[in-house]
Amino acid sequence: GVALVLALALINANANTYALALIINATANTYALALIINANALILALIVNINALALIALVLINA
Repeated sequence: GVALVLALALINANANTYALALIINATANTYALALIINANALILALIVNINALALIALVLINA
């Protein structure tokens, strides 16, 4: 009767809480991954830029 309905409501609330926690965690992981990818891209761009400058310097020294 009432006890069963209350128990089911409690189970449902707990399930919803877990689902929300999973969604929040997945979203946070997505943002974290995006930040890591972005940081790696910036580092890579910087390395490429430094290498290009070094190459230009070598060409100028040789010229």
